[in-house]
Amino acid sequence: MISAHSPQPAFVLGVASLVVALSACSNDIESAMSEGCEALPQMADAYASGDRATFDEVNNQAMRVGFADFRAADFTNDESLIADASVANLAYSTLYSAAYEPAEANNGKSVWRGRELTPSQQQDVDAGLAVCENY
Repeated sequence: MISAHSPQPAFVLGVASLVVALSACSNDIESAMSEGCEALPQMADAYASGDRATFDEVNNQAMRVGFADFRAADFTNDESLIADASVANLAYSTLYSAAYEPAEANNGKSVWRGRELTPSQQQDVDAGLAVCENY
């Protein structure tokens, strides 16, 4: 018998399902951070040496930190993970935007410019690489 003070079975199942879903999302976010953080240092090294081929080769894996950042904002309450994903994604975005001119400026074509990072851009990249050491 369900009393007036006990939770309804559907509510309990709903809460349990939400907890499982959030836990799964958190695991997905951490997995994306791990995958992206594995490639981000390679991307930074390739950029620093002007190695466009390696930069492009690791780009898809490194961009996983962007997925982590996007998902963390909506699907976890882990403030540390949210902050780490944001810092790593800023490092990725900084490297990519420094490496390529916007496609819109070149009739839809990506043009490698591989210029040097400004001091503030380098700080963003260094911060992201430091965060990635934990993943």
